[in-house]
This record gives sequence, structure tokens and C-alpha cells, in this order.
Amino acid sequence: QQLLRADDEYSARIVIELLEFVLQKGVVCKHGDVRNAILLAGKSLVDNYGLAMRTALMETLHAVLAQKLVAAVPAKSMSVSKKASSTASVAASGPTEEEVIAFDHRRAAAIVLLGAAGKHLDKGDPEIVVIT
Repeated sequence: QQLLRADDEYSARIVIELLEFVLQKGVVCKHGDVRNAILLAGKSLVDNYGLAMRTALMETLHAVLAQKLVAAVPAKSMSVSKKASSTASVAASGPTEEEVIAFDHRRAAAIVLLGAAGKHLDKGDPEIVVIT
């Protein structure tokens, strides 16, 4: 059941913000049950709003898939020289295991949701080739 109107700009923005929350925060939770529940919520968004908002939803999902894995730089208060050496050591060591796992969960969720969004595309839509 749609609580928001996809043809309303404000409601459409809320749907996209919810989808971004699902992808950026929800599906990277350490608890599998939470990740699964959040993914189902994201799938519900796509199922309910995918037809009217397919372009915006597809753009959001493709943006997640286009992201590259980078190491997070700690935002601690330190002097400029310490900050530069810390940044260099983080960059040299690469992403942490947690960052890799979160990246993988995010991409997997985006792929699942992209598949769900595909059912809202027309048969001749060139986006279908990209999804498959």
C-alpha cells in the first residue's frame, strides 16, 4: 500500500532518501536478521514505487554499483603533520575488513533491488540488457 504519492516531488524525494538509507546504512548492519529486514523494506519500496519512479530508482541503484571501495580516513583531531602521515598509512594499508564486508553487502543489496526494479521496465527498454 502506497503511503506516499510518487507523482508528488516531496514524496518522491522521501522514497529516494529511504532507499539511500536502506543502501548506505541498513544493509550494512552487522546483524543478518536486520540486514534481511531492511532489504525487504527496500524491496517493498521498489515494488510499490518502481513503476512511477523507475528512472530515479535505477539511477540511485546504479550509483551504488558505480561506487569504488576506498578506505575510510579516521577523523581524529591531530596536527597537520600527524594527519598527513595517518592518511598515508591508511591509504597504504587499504580498506579494513569491515569496510570490505559493508561494501559487499551494499552491492549485493543494490543488485537484488535492481532486479526487483527490472520488473517495472518495458520489454524493449535498453536498461534490461544492463540488468541482465
